[in-house]
Amino acid sequence: MKDSFVTNLFLFKVGQKLRLREYVRTTDPDPKRWAPAFTSQAKNVEAVSCTGKNIADTVESLLGAFFMSTNLYRTLKFISDIQLVPLKQARLLGELFPDEDLTFKIAHYDLDQFGFEINDCVSQIYTKYYAYRHTLPETDKV
Repeated sequence: MKDSFVTNLFLFKVGQKLRLREYVRTTDPDPKRWAPAFTSQAKNVEAVSCTGKNIADTVESLLGAFFMSTNLYRTLKFISDIQLVPLKQARLLGELFPDEDLTFKIAHYDLDQFGFEINDCVSQIYTKYYAYRHTLPETDKV
């Protein structure tokens, strides 16, 4: 079932419904003609040309950003709200996860201690994060 929803064509169709083509920038703006994003001046100055793959990738990026900034429950609700998967499926999955902030916190730690690298994928970041956290006393785990 997942394979029918996680295709570039389907993600492109979702992106089209969301009118993402109006907001995606594919080139660096000219600093002399720059205008704040999403203003009529910016739309007039900037020629936006996106392929279907750009739109599909943007939908994927939005989902990743949403997940990294909220939690799984809210991400599933967002997936349902943009009609990426059927509402019943998202509601079913959403009931399995609490609406809590389950993200990890690194604000007061020295980031060098985690050993993160610029090319780490998400699984490597989580592995390094939890490996380092495991070495801390319980009182330091915020």
